[in-house]
Amino acid sequence: MACLAARRPFVADNTNPTPAERAAYVRPAVAQGFRLVGFWLEALPPEAIARNARREGRERIPVRGVLGTYRRLQVPSLAEGFDAVFRVRSADHHRFLVEPLETPEALLPRHGDG
Repeated sequence: MACLAARRPFVADNTNPTPAERAAYVRPAVAQGFRLVGFWLEALPPEAIARNARREGRERIPVRGVLGTYRRLQVPSLAEGFDAVFRVRSADHHRFLVEPLETPEALLPRHGDG
């Protein structure tokens, strides 16, 4: 990953529903000493399907793909190597609520940083 080699912050903006899939980003970033923040978009299938229906063209995912990803979803955790994990939920009027998922451990130094 070019960002790791250049020591530049990056965002892995993708649906990575399992720890194994997230590990492709997490392990190398942890090894390079990056601070990792995970976000879990908590959306039940009806909400995800409705949001997906507003997409157009190639951005729209077949419903069975949305449901398949939901079945595989495992909530990210600090145990995977994240420094903090946040839950993101829909709120009224196209807003989102973002709240820490696991705060006590997230405040501790890691990787010998302190």
